[in-house]
Amino acid sequence: MVMEKVVRKRKETKKAALWDFKVVVKQRAERDGTVLEEYWLGDDDLEPDPGGPLPIEQPTGITTKPLSTTNQGDWIRMAFDLTSNDPLPDANYLRANLKMPSRIGS
Repeated sequence: MVMEKVVRKRKETKKAALWDFKVVVKQRAERDGTVLEEYWLGDDDLEPDPGGPLPIEQPTGITTKPLSTTNQGDWIRMAFDLTSNDPLPDANYLRANLKMPSRIGS
């Protein structure tokens, strides 16, 4: 049931993003005096395909902002040895996979 809600939400988000994209493209076409449905590239705009995979430039240094002890999300990142660039773990995943110590006397 939860997964259905997540999938439905993602579809709604994608539809909204696509709609926003269409609005932006239409506004730019009107501004630039171009036809929305047609766009031509000249020979100078095209490059020949060399074939094979394209080289991907790897980052030389990734810097992350320091974690803050006043931010609750950063507390969780500290507990899981994550950086400020990492997303927080999903609460349902944590609930299902973490074993908490039992209470004394229970």
